[in-house]
Amino acid sequence: MKKIMSVFLCAVLAVSAMFAFPAQAFSQNASSAVIEFSVCDSEMFTLRNCELTVSSQLSDIYAEQVGANDFSSEPTILDAVIAAHIEMFGEEDFAGSDYLTVSGGMFNSAFGENTSAISYRKNGLMPNGFSETVSAGDYIEFAFYQTSYYGDSYTYFSQRESTALVNQSVNLTLNAESYDSNWNPCNAPVPNAIVTCYDPENYIDKEIGTTDENGSIALSFSAPGTYEISVSEDTLFNGTPVFLPYARITVVNTDVSNYVSKQLQNGASYCIEQSKEALTKSLNASNAIKYLAYLKAGCDMSEYNSSFVELIKTNLEANEGKLIQSSDPGKAEESIALYGAVIQILDLIGLNSEEFDGFNIISAFKGMESPDCSSPYLLRVAVEAAYNHSENDFAKSLIDYSLENYSMSNGFNFYGFKSDNDSMFLTALSYYKEDYKIYVDDALRVLDKYKKEQGYFESEKGTPDANADSTALAVMAYSSLGESEKATQAYVMLCESFESKVSGVFCTGGTENVIATSDCVIALSYFKDFVDENVINDIHISDNNWVVRTIPTCYSDGEETSSCKICSSSIVKTVEKLPHDFGTNNKNCSVCNKENPNYIAPVPIVPSEPTPSQPVVVVEAPVEEQKKTTVKKPGKATIKKLVKSKKSFKITWKKVSSVSGYQVQYSTSKKFTKKTTSSKYYKGNKKFTKTISKLKSKKTYYVRVRAYKTVNGKKVYGSWSKVKSVKTK
Repeated sequence: MKKIMSVFLCAVLAVSAMFAFPAQAFSQNASSAVIEFSVCDSEMFTLRNCELTVSSQLSDIYAEQVGANDFSSEPTILDAVIAAHIEMFGEEDFAGSDYLTVSGGMFNSAFGENTSAISYRKNGLMPNGFSETVSAGDYIEFAFYQTSYYGDSYTYFSQRESTALVNQSVNLTLNAESYDSNWNPCNAPVPNAIVTCYDPENYIDKEIGTTDENGSIALSFSAPGTYEISVSEDTLFNGTPVFLPYARITVVNTDVSNYVSKQLQNGASYCIEQSKEALTKSLNASNAIKYLAYLKAGCDMSEYNSSFVELIKTNLEANEGKLIQSSDPGKAEESIALYGAVIQILDLIGLNSEEFDGFNIISAFKGMESPDCSSPYLLRVAVEAAYNHSENDFAKSLIDYSLENYSMSNGFNFYGFKSDNDSMFLTALSYYKEDYKIYVDDALRVLDKYKKEQGYFESEKGTPDANADSTALAVMAYSSLGESEKATQAYVMLCESFESKVSGVFCTGGTENVIATSDCVIALSYFKDFVDENVINDIHISDNNWVVRTIPTCYSDGEETSSCKICSSSIVKTVEKLPHDFGTNNKNCSVCNKENPNYIAPVPIVPSEPTPSQPVVVVEAPVEEQKKTTVKKPGKATIKKLVKSKKSFKITWKKVSSVSGYQVQYSTSKKFTKKTTSSKYYKGNKKFTKTISKLKSKKTYYVRVRAYKTVNGKKVYGSWSKVKSVKTK
C-alpha cells in the first residue's frame, strides 16, 4: 500500500510538469548548483552519495532523449537526475536508450531500471514534482522500491552530517517514515538495525554496531577521516524493507593532537637527517628502536623499508633463524630489545612476524634463554611486542625477571637510580598495571621526586638539572599509565623549557640536540595516543614572549600575557605582588611610597656653648648605659657568585659573623632606582645561597647584598657589597 500511495503522490505532484515542448527549447540565463545525489536500488547503493554540479541547461539539452523539459532558468530535480545519470553511465547512454525516460510527469525508467516503483526526496522531504528547483547544498535521494513488497519505508538518521574529534562519541538515531490509519505521515525509531560503515578500499559496507530499542547508536572512530554510515540491506521496519539511509561523519584530530603530530614529524625528520646512513647499515637494538620510533611518529619510511627488511633477512639467515646483534658479533648475544623492535617494525609495515621469509620470529622471541631484562630500556620494547601479539605470559615473565633490579622507595637500579630508568620501567608495566600495582604506585612516587620547576632531572649525581630527555620520558610514563594531569603538566614543561623554535626539535643547554630530540620522539608517540584516546584539546603552551599587562604593586598582583603555540589563544599568568622596601630606615616604601611604620626619625644634635664665667663640665654616661646605646654595625657582605637560570638566578655570598640576616637587592638599573629595584630579606646566618625567581627572561639584573642585625626590634645594616650583574636565560 505504501508503494501505491507514494506513486500516486508523485503523479499528483508532477501534474504541473506535464508540458509540450519544442525539441530545442533552451532556458535563458542558465545557472548551476553543487548538490549531493544518491541512488538506492532496493538493497544497495548503485550511486553512493556523491557531489554533482547541476546545470539548468541539462533538461534543455537532453529534452528529446528524456521526454521532458522543466523550462526553468534554475537547476531542478530533473536536471539533477540527468547529471546523476551522466555520472553513472556517461553521456553516450542517452542516445536511443531507455535508461532515463519521463512520461506524464513521472520517471518511467532511470539508472538502468524500467519501473514506476520510484521515489525521490529533496532534503528528506517529498518534492513538488521534478520541476522543483535545487540549490547549493541540497541533497537528492533517489530510490527504487523492492518489487516484492509494497511497504518500503523511507529511513533517515537524526544527523545526516556531523563532525567529531578522534575517539569522540557521535550519537545517531535511525528513524523511519510511516503512515497512520488515516494516512497521516508519522515517524518512529528503528530498533535492532545493523549499522554499517563504507570501506572504500574494499568496496564493502562493514557492520559496526546495532541500534538499541530506541533506534539509537553511539559511534566513535580512532583515526581522522570521512566515514559514510548506512544500514544493512536486511534491515526491516514493521516487517518490510527500508530505503537505505545515509549519514556522513567527518572525524578530525584535536588541535593538541595536530600539534603533537607536527612535533613528531619534524623531530623524526631531524633525527633521520642526522643519521641516514646508520639506519640501514647494521641491525642492532639501538638502530631498530629508533627506526620503530620514526614509524610510530608517522614518518614515511618507504625509502628505507626494503633495505631494513633485507637486513633482518640476512641476520636471520646468518644466525639460523635467530636475531643477533650485528654490532657486536663477538658476543653473539641475542638482544631482547632487538626482537621487540623488529617485531613491531614488521607489524607496522604490514609483514607477518610468524611467517617472515620462512622464519617464525615470534617463536624465536619466546624461545630466548635467560633473556636479559636488567635494562628497563630493553624491557619496554620487548614487553610491547609480546603484548601486541597476546603473549601475555611471556611478557609478564620478562617483567618478573626485571623486578630484582627494583628497590622500593628508590626506584629501578640500572647503573644507578635515575628518573629515566623509572619512566622506562613504568611504561613497560603500564600494559599490566593492575597486576603490578604495588610497583607502579611506588615508582610513580619515586618519579615525582625528580620534578623541578622547569621539568624533570635524571639524578643528583648524573644530571641534576632539568632536561629534555628526562622530562620527555616522564611524559611517556604518565601517558602510558593514563595519569592525565601529570602527563599534561610534564608535556607543557617539556615544550616551554626545551622545545626549539622549530616545532619538534628539542634542546640541551639551549642548543638543538639529536639525542634529546630522539628521546622526545619516542616519548611523544605515547602522548599522541594518550591525547587521541582521551580527546584532549585544552592544553596551552606559551611561546615565552611575555608582555606585561598589569604591573604588580605592593598591594596587588600583576599579570603578563603570551600566545599559545597550539591554538594562538592568549595565556595569562599572575606576577606576585611586590614586598615593601623601606631600605635601612627610609620614611616611605621605595615601591609604593607607603609610610614606614618602623621609621625612626634622626635626633638632631644641638651643641651647647659653655658660659664664660663657669668651667665646662663634661659628664660621661655610665659605662652600662653606653653599652646599651652603642651598636656595632655588621661587617660588609661579599657576593661569591651568581649563576643564571631560566627567568631566575642563584646568588651565593660569604658569611658575615654575628648578624641576624641578609638583604638581597636586585634591579634592572645600575643605579637601583625605585621602580626597577626589588629586595628579598633572609633571616638567619646559616644559609648563604638563595634563588631569585619569577624574573624576566634574557634580562640583565644588578645585584648587591648586605647584612643586618636586629637590635631592640630594629634593623641595623652593614655596608652594601660590590654590585655584580647576571643575565637570566
